[in-house]
Amino acid sequence: MRLGRFEEALVPLAAASTLNRGARAPALLAEAFLQMERFHEAASTADIAVSRQPHNGRLLAIRDEAHRRAQEELAEKGIDHPDPHNAD
Repeated sequence: MRLGRFEEALVPLAAASTLNRGARAPALLAEAFLQMERFHEAASTADIAVSRQPHNGRLLAIRDEAHRRAQEELAEKGIDHPDPHNAD
């Protein structure tokens, strides 16, 4: 990830997310998806990370950014889809 080789990180991070019940792997996977502008995958993966560590501020920030950017992408396409994390 530090080298910017996000595509190569996807499979190992997805495997680690499945095999390990911690939040680190799905958080890193969500960040990789964000960097690749795959916002919907980032949002769903960030949801997994937050479900595993719901009081982690960094994970909440990643999740919020992923959902915000996914919503923006849908809005640009003219698709109205409510964000379950936004009470507005």
